[in-house]
Amino acid sequence: MSKPPISAERLAANRANAANSTGPHSGMPSGATEGKTRSSQNARKHTFNPANFTVLRLEDIEEIANRRADLIECYQPVNSQELWALERLALAQQALDRCSRTEAGMYTACLNESLDPDGRPLRLMNLEMVENIDVLREHNRNFILWEGLTRLMRQSQDVLVFLRIQAQTERLYRRAAEDFEASGSSAKN
Repeated sequence: MSKPPISAERLAANRANAANSTGPHSGMPSGATEGKTRSSQNARKHTFNPANFTVLRLEDIEEIANRRADLIECYQPVNSQELWALERLALAQQALDRCSRTEAGMYTACLNESLDPDGRPLRLMNLEMVENIDVLREHNRNFILWEGLTRLMRQSQDVLVFLRIQAQTERLYRRAAEDFEASGSSAKN
């Protein structure tokens, strides 16, 4: 069943109405970026809940929310894809900081493994290694740190698992940054 053709008057009226239509209104004066930014989120289907991504008893829920807010303020996303990419950046930044805290804890555990209860090294560098050389305290600390790391690795593979997690986190951050750049360039084209 085909529609009957519309009259010339009706076609002219439709075209006049379409010319006056400017799309959705935000209630803000023409050119107001705040209203445009708000209205650009109208079709957004998901919500970002920082509590879903926070490690209980380790991180403050507001950390991720603050990262997200800072990124939004800095980059001012204009569509839901840019906003989503910024949220992924916030999560990736949080994960990078989490890895840094874990790494600091791992090195603390390494030192704990290589020192006796009085804080003295369980093993020192061989005398042949330091003969006729001024050994800096930092060299001894580095040696002790490595000694603790090797002791931990003999006990379990946790260090290797952490290193895989750290590498994956860095890849996720790079991908999130690339996705944000791509969403911004596609929105401008």
